[in-house]
Amino acid sequence: MKGLFLLIFVFLVVAAGGLFLDMLKQGGGGGPRVACTLEALLCPDGSSVGRVGPLCEFSPCQNQEYFSGRLSSQGGEFSLITPMPFGDSLNGTSYSLPLKFSHISSALSDFIGKEVLVRGDFSFGNTLQVSEIELLQTIESEEVEPVQP
Repeated sequence: MKGLFLLIFVFLVVAAGGLFLDMLKQGGGGGPRVACTLEALLCPDGSSVGRVGPLCEFSPCQNQEYFSGRLSSQGGEFSLITPMPFGDSLNGTSYSLPLKFSHISSALSDFIGKEVLVRGDFSFGNTLQVSEIELLQTIESEEVEPVQP
């Protein structure tokens, strides 16, 4: 019986040593290992991205030429309200695309609540770094210049 316990103990020590050596080979011995949660973020085009990197941030969504929707502002944060990519448009389901402006001009307040066309690049996740915004419809045939934020 002692021989069986000794054999199990030796097996456990060898297995633990092998796991430790494998961890050292993968570079996990020098710093903390990061395990990101397995969440998915829905992008405006209907695709999804997961968390990556040491900070577990969402990968950037795929860029499109432009996005259109209603500009919304709440608490100093801007978003573009659009129909869900593959959602139930009959029930009014919408998608809120977070927008980031490098510079906010006073002209931007004229766009809030209106249908706009937005161009830019995703900086991380589904946050769009805006390079240009313009009204989709002109009011009373008035020409509206695009605003460079």
